[in-house]
Amino acid sequence: MIVSARIRDNYAASRLLSFCALSNTGDLNYALKLFNNAQEPNSFMWNTLIRSHASSPKPCEAVFLYIKMRRHTVVPGKHTFPFLLKACSNMRSLQSCKQVHTHVLKFGLELDLHVANGLIRGYSTSNNLSDARKMFEEVPERNLSIWTTMICGYAQNYCANEALELFDQMMADGFEPNGVTLASVLSSCARSGCLDLGERLHAFMEEKRIEVGVILGTSLVHMYAKNGAILMAQSCFNSMAERNIATWNAMICGLAVHGHAKEALDLFWKLEREHIVPNDITFVGVLSACCHAGLMDFGREGFSLHGKEAGQWEDVSRLRQVMKEQNLKKTPGWSLVDGDN
Repeated sequence: MIVSARIRDNYAASRLLSFCALSNTGDLNYALKLFNNAQEPNSFMWNTLIRSHASSPKPCEAVFLYIKMRRHTVVPGKHTFPFLLKACSNMRSLQSCKQVHTHVLKFGLELDLHVANGLIRGYSTSNNLSDARKMFEEVPERNLSIWTTMICGYAQNYCANEALELFDQMMADGFEPNGVTLASVLSSCARSGCLDLGERLHAFMEEKRIEVGVILGTSLVHMYAKNGAILMAQSCFNSMAERNIATWNAMICGLAVHGHAKEALDLFWKLEREHIVPNDITFVGVLSACCHAGLMDFGREGFSLHGKEAGQWEDVSRLRQVMKEQNLKKTPGWSLVDGDN
C-alpha cells in the first residue's frame, strides 16, 4: 500500500488500521503510526483507535484520544460514545463518565440504546447507582441489554434486594433473560457475593428448562464456589456433560479458597487423568490448596513438574502477582520461595 501510494486512500488505510488496532495478531503501535500519517483521519479511524484503547491496559488513552478528536473538530457519532464509555467503565472514573455524558447530551444521543447502555454501565462501575438508575428510567424503550446492565450494576455493588426486584420487574415486563444475560448476571453475583440472586437465576433456568452448556454451567459453578456454596458448586460441576478448563479452574479454586485442600488436589489429579491442559489459574488454585494444607513441598514439586510440562510460569514473582490479582492468600509462615535456592 505504501509503494502504490494507496496509504493515502483513507478507506484502504482505515481497513489496515482496523486490523492492526483490533486484531489479536495486530499491532496497536503500528496502527497509531498509520493514524498519525493519515492526511485527514476519518471518524472511523478515530473510533477504531478509541475502541482499541478502551480495552487496553490504559483505557485513559481512549479519553485523551477523544479530546484530541474534538480539538480537530471531528464530530463524534453514535459509535464513538459506547467505546468511550467503555473506557470510563474500565477506568471506574465517575468524573470522566459525567463529562462524557454532557457531550452525549450536546450531540443528542442520550436515547440511543448503545449509548444509554454505556452510560448505565459507566455510572454503575463507578458506584453511582443513583445516576445509573436515573439513566435507566429515562430510556423509553429498554431492550434486554439495558435491563441486564442495570441488574448487573446492582449485583456488583452488593445491592441484592434491588437486583432481585429489578429482575422481577424485567420478567413482568415480558423480558426473559437469555444465555448471555444469565451468564453476565451470574458473573456479577460471583464477584459481589450476591448468592440470593444467583440462586434465583438457577431456579429460573431449571423452571424454564434452559439448556446448561459449558458457559452457563461454568457461570453457575463459579457463582456458587465464590459464594462458598461448595456442595451446590460440586453438584453443578458433576452434572455438566462437557467442561472446559475454566470450569475446572472455578471448582479447583473454589475448593482451595474455602479450605477444601484435599478435594481441590484430588480434582487437579482428575483433570490430569482426563488429559486437560492446566493453565495459570489452575496452578494458582493448586498452590493455594497447598498453602492452606501446609503442603508446600508437594506444591513446589507439582509446580516444577507441571509448570515445565505445560509451559507455564516464568518465575515465582509472577505467581505472587497472579495470586494477588486472584485475591488468594498463602498460609502465614509458608513461603512460595524455596529458601535453598
